Amino acid sequence: MHDEAKFGPLYTFVYDCLGSPEGARNPNIWLCVSCHKCEEVCPYEVSPIKFIESLKAEATGLGVVHPTIRGEVGNVLATGFAFPLTSATERQRQALGLPALSTGPAVEVQAIAQGTGLFEKLREGRQ
Repeated sequence: MHDEAKFGPLYTFVYDCLGSPEGARNPNIWLCVSCHKCEEVCPYEVSPIKFIESLKAEATGLGVVHPTIRGEVGNVLATGFAFPLTSATERQRQALGLPALSTGPAVEVQAIAQGTGLFEKLREGRQ
């Protein structure tokens, strides 16, 4: 799947993503965490992140979504949160004097996912 070890000064992550013949099918595009570091160090003053995000959007449109992203989106659609809420989360919130979080179905988010075709795209890419 991913081969981060191949990246170095002469063959960068950005080069791998943007130089791939089928960029939207390159699993390495999902390694980008949108930190903008590539933008800061780019000697050509371009923003590679915009291209990588476009590749991610194209990949999603094709139903080629990394399993981790598929899981996070599934969790958002089910609960409204990108990560599972655990008892540790509840304890930390209580210790900070924060109210408990409600984890019911995210009806509004599900309606958006249905209306935009996201549900279908996530199903299409399942193995």
